[in-house]
Amino acid sequence: MSTALEQSTVPRFYTKEEVTRLVKKSYRTILRWVDEKGFPKPRPFVGANVFMADAVDEWVKKQLGEA
Repeated sequence: MSTALEQSTVPRFYTKEEVTRLVKKSYRTILRWVDEKGFPKPRPFVGANVFMADAVDEWVKKQLGEA
């Protein structure tokens, strides 16, 4: 018997530290990109802001010309 969690798709997310390492930019730059370049907005989750991984991955692919 599977649980409800196993049956659903749990979204992946990145912490701000993971995003800064991924794009090699400061958190301040990333927040500016949210306003100026359409970077995915962080969302509150358990006392911290996180980024939805699928949205970030898609944005990065577009910037690299892969999407």
